[in-house]
Amino acid sequence: MLAAILLCACTTQPGTQWSREKAADWYAAQEWPVGCNYVPSYAINQLEFWQEETFDPATIDRELTLAEGLGFNTLRIYIHEMLWNADKDGLKSRMNRFLEIADSHGMKSVITFFTNGGNHKKEFQLGPQPDAIPGVHNSNWVPSPGREAISNPEKWPALKAYVQDILRTYKNDRRILYWCLCNEPENLSNGCDVSEFMPEVYKWAREVNPSQPVSSPVWIRPGYKGETTKLDMVAFVCQNSDIITFHCYYGPEEMATFIKMLKRFKRPMICQEYMGRTLGSTFQAVLPILKENRVGAINWGLVNGKCHFHLPWGHKDGDPEPEVWFHDIFRTDLTPYDNDEIEFIKSMTPEKSSSFEMVSERIVPNTFLLQKGNAIYPRIKKLKDGDYIMFFQDGRLGPNCYLSRSNDLKTWSEPEILFSSYETSDDTRAYATTDAVVLPDGDIIAVASYRAVKGYREGTGCGIVTRRSSDGGISWSEEESIYDGTNWEPYILSLPDGMLQCYFTDCNPAIKDSGTSVMVSADGGHNWSTPQKICRRYKYDFAGERIYTDQMPSFRLLPDGQTILGFLEGRLEKDGPGSKSTFTLSVVKNHGLKWSDVDSLTGEGPQDRYTDVCDGCAGYVSVFPDGRVLYSCNRSQRFCVRIANPDGSLPEKENWDDGWYHPLCGKGYWGCTEIIDEKTFVAAMHCAEGIQIATITIK
Repeated sequence: MLAAILLCACTTQPGTQWSREKAADWYAAQEWPVGCNYVPSYAINQLEFWQEETFDPATIDRELTLAEGLGFNTLRIYIHEMLWNADKDGLKSRMNRFLEIADSHGMKSVITFFTNGGNHKKEFQLGPQPDAIPGVHNSNWVPSPGREAISNPEKWPALKAYVQDILRTYKNDRRILYWCLCNEPENLSNGCDVSEFMPEVYKWAREVNPSQPVSSPVWIRPGYKGETTKLDMVAFVCQNSDIITFHCYYGPEEMATFIKMLKRFKRPMICQEYMGRTLGSTFQAVLPILKENRVGAINWGLVNGKCHFHLPWGHKDGDPEPEVWFHDIFRTDLTPYDNDEIEFIKSMTPEKSSSFEMVSERIVPNTFLLQKGNAIYPRIKKLKDGDYIMFFQDGRLGPNCYLSRSNDLKTWSEPEILFSSYETSDDTRAYATTDAVVLPDGDIIAVASYRAVKGYREGTGCGIVTRRSSDGGISWSEEESIYDGTNWEPYILSLPDGMLQCYFTDCNPAIKDSGTSVMVSADGGHNWSTPQKICRRYKYDFAGERIYTDQMPSFRLLPDGQTILGFLEGRLEKDGPGSKSTFTLSVVKNHGLKWSDVDSLTGEGPQDRYTDVCDGCAGYVSVFPDGRVLYSCNRSQRFCVRIANPDGSLPEKENWDDGWYHPLCGKGYWGCTEIIDEKTFVAAMHCAEGIQIATITIK
């Protein structure tokens, strides 16, 4: 009977609801959505979350690191029209920053516009927000748009402008999972009847037609314990939403019954609020039901903070602290509320969250340097005797390159300068971007780029030099110049036949023209061929010249012994010369150990390439002994890794945008990996404190 009411009660159809087939196809392309409703611990409400004066990316990053560790891939957040009215560009800038942070942790976001919930007794303003009311759950949440605006159609055009601007800005943004137009629309407890308002909101959304689905949740299952609900509103949201979302804070029987009822709409379902421990809605009781039915699971709360989500509904000042928390997973000091619960969540979340295991982690601090500067561009190599050597430089542009040795990746020798800058007659020679290769006989060949600081863009005083060590990096030969000309990021590869290949970014910095060239040595690195242009992709014409990209090369020989695979950075100016640069990554292959030249007509190559597989920069590639490929890169300044098939392709059902693992915390750039054994590798990246190093085991 209830299902019949829901299916027939409403005939209003604003805009175009997605077909069931389109909704099903969309959901099939997603990982099982599992995550949390997120409010940073520093925020009492949406305003304190997003205002410029209080928005805190560092706290968000720390807290989302915890969510990532649980295997979460989804976050639901709230915004507010007051923020947009005051500073729409500022709000969108901060939203974009949040989406970058969430994306760096492998999470998509659900954006919620309006909510009937909140403190309707208070008139909220921008600026400093009120303190939490002691002993009260979520005491100063801000209703949106509030009773007055909902009941006054004259205020709706301004709300339409707000909704549509946000939707248009992010309508094709892959970091958005879906849009929640109005939270709990049938909740009339605060006198907010959205019966006339809601159809307008759906019309506004349909006019923009975002690529992501739109929805609003069913608040309470009709008929649950005699609860009254607004059936026409339940029918409206179910018949006009692209996917079905709902809230359920009760035990497993009620969750199963709710799911069974909503399945009749034959649309993907996401429970976007659950987990009230004292009501029987625990992770252990409910999450298996959601996963078994592939219903998305978004619990309420992450880190305990100003909102006091750990307190139950109805808790008052003076009531004793609850022995069992209502919401939240971590305490304010970021320690778990319940370690067993943490382990259970990890056991339920998508497999990618448990495919890697951190073995150890260490920061080599900036103060480790002999000279003032930041330790940047680390490259770690495993030596023939099982020890390790690390190369790095003391600033983004150098000017000095160092080395340090370790036998356990934890304790490192005092740094020694390998390539030291010096004054010339009219300039300074600066060294940077060191790489190295360990030869089968144990010799190490280190390679570095040098530049004349003043003349770099004119192409004068630039080149590539090498040094060799035959005793594990203790002593080194004199510098040998192997190339003269502007360059950056040399990378050296040893092949089984003894041939060495030195790849480098062959560039004209003045016009942002770059590509990858290679030099070859057939005598162990003593003599080198002239450079050969091998990797280039066309960008645009400028000043009568064709401008290319394909830079920061990293190459490995694949297990077939004949294919060389590269992971290259592309620097793109989408709006033409002089516009802001964005960075993407491409995979290229050469079939054979000898490279072909780029095409004589177009200047591009090689033909076997997968261009712009994902956003990112500083690509790096390694190969495990069993042939699997390890890709790494920086995305939103986070170091990311993933494992691919022996031919460099991704496993079935994986895509390049998702599925990255973040073995290092914080932000940085220019990282690397080095294989330790069949299941273990080491990752290193510059960060604010120095060089962060971690060893990671594949489970």
